[in-house]
Amino acid sequence: MPLSKLSTSSALAPGFDLWFLPEPKESQWSRKIDWYLNFQITRSIKHQKPFVPAELIQRIEDCGLEGMEIEVSQEAPTFIVSEGLLPNKKSIILPNTSSFYPWAKRLLQIREKLGSPSTKVFIPSKYSSKNHLNEIED
Repeated sequence: MPLSKLSTSSALAPGFDLWFLPEPKESQWSRKIDWYLNFQITRSIKHQKPFVPAELIQRIEDCGLEGMEIEVSQEAPTFIVSEGLLPNKKSIILPNTSSFYPWAKRLLQIREKLGSPSTKVFIPSKYSSKNHLNEIED
């Protein structure tokens, strides 16, 4: 995947199907893009997964049925269809930017699973894109 740093004026320009973003608290670009997405990023972060009451779990077990609860990690990415709101098709919010290399590696794994579409990456503000660009290419 050839990488290059985009200027501020071309950051939101069309030409890439998939955009990767850190959480809004980690990037001014994520906050700006969240506005264009009608705050879908912020709402998804604040969304609380519904829980199954203990009484219902007990009744399910008493009947010999298996529960249908799906565990979702806090580290799970958020997929947003952004076509029509942004000049791309999909946006993915990747949380946990505490370490750049694992974050970038996860980004590349997700990209590959999606068929390696043309991709734009907005890296977390705390990392210098010049210094960390080479880590993504390796």
